[in-house]
Amino acid sequence: MPEPRRAPTEDPVGLGRIVAFSDGVFAVAITLLVLAIDAPKLSDAQAEDELTERLFDAASQIGVYFFTFALIGLFWIGHHRFFSEIRDFDTGLMALNLLYLALIAFLPFPSSIYGDHADVEAAVVFFALSMGVIGLVDALMLLYAGRRDLLKRRFMDDWRSSLRRNLVVPAVFFGSIPIALVAPAVAPWTWLVLFPITRFPLKR
Repeated sequence: MPEPRRAPTEDPVGLGRIVAFSDGVFAVAITLLVLAIDAPKLSDAQAEDELTERLFDAASQIGVYFFTFALIGLFWIGHHRFFSEIRDFDTGLMALNLLYLALIAFLPFPSSIYGDHADVEAAVVFFALSMGVIGLVDALMLLYAGRRDLLKRRFMDDWRSSLRRNLVVPAVFFGSIPIALVAPAVAPWTWLVLFPITRFPLKR
């Protein structure tokens, strides 16, 4: 007679290490964003005449920095709340989390490209694609945890509705790609809808 399936054993120490490592990756990624802003390299004499103009030239990079910072902040809040509802983990969830963190750590690169070429189709599409894939993997982690019975009992009845909310992010970014191919300056405005309409996943 086969042995009955045992529920996963909770491992708060292991979960704590996963969350601590994840927070470290988020911190590094969000710090590296500022390195994409080109600081004007001028002598004192040149700065008297050119500094203001150079700062205005960097306005696009500065705007992309703050926007990407805010988006990574949203991802971090969602990630934190997700793991607050995890009661255990397995190799599959750890692998998905590593993939998610790899994409987060990659974000300074598309952010830099977009900041330098905000009016170019390829730069806007690359940024939107990068954000959309992160949103998909975020939703995939929740789907995996729900299907594998890794969530706390209090959340087992609600994870599917949270999954639908998680899919808003990739839907917005992927939906903006056709717009970017026609009007690259217009597509970023569609991303702003995320802030009023996004409901943080696993909200208590």
